[in-house]
Amino acid sequence: MNQSNYHLNEIPLEQLVEFALDQLKLLGYSKKSLYRYKTTWNHFIEYAHLNNRVDVYSDALAAQFIELNLVRDDKTVNQLKGWQAHMMFGMKVLGNFVRNKHIERPKTYIQNTRISPAMKKALRDFELYCKDKLYLRATSMELRLKEIIKFLEFLDARMIKRFKQIKPIDLSEFVSSKSYMKPKTVSRIVSDLRSFLKFIMLRGIVQTDLSHC
Repeated sequence: MNQSNYHLNEIPLEQLVEFALDQLKLLGYSKKSLYRYKTTWNHFIEYAHLNNRVDVYSDALAAQFIELNLVRDDKTVNQLKGWQAHMMFGMKVLGNFVRNKHIERPKTYIQNTRISPAMKKALRDFELYCKDKLYLRATSMELRLKEIIKFLEFLDARMIKRFKQIKPIDLSEFVSSKSYMKPKTVSRIVSDLRSFLKFIMLRGIVQTDLSHC
């Protein structure tokens, strides 16, 4: 069923959560992160069914759930414990998914991304190449690196730690996860990925030219 054909606040909560988790999987979220989101959202479903006898999402219902579980002691977000902060963030993600019909990863930087050291080094080399050889502006380079980092984290979630492990299906499924974007944006992302993959081949990191996949 195409999510663009109906409103996500009109479908059963279990189906909404299933769709949201599918989005997180496509974005390469780890099993641990998926478990945390699923736990939060399942508690929300239980709350909706037991206390309100409703089976669709609303911001008001989400606010009631958060107030009951998190802010009843008048704590600020910074004072919340780890699981409480994650629960609040998880509900924010679910609400944004209902409104926007897609989930975006938070902004990521090279130094704090979880990708393997070998991939991180190649990414830093590519950043220097873009700066010194292509003379990209800082904003253009940041935009290019953002999606490449997301792609490498997507690979990491699939236990792919070396570039030689990448297969065409990995590229295809990553691009498919961007289907909610405008075609022009997806084309730019594909172009940036091809530029990076061409770079690592010319550097001898891989022997196969994956830029044509």
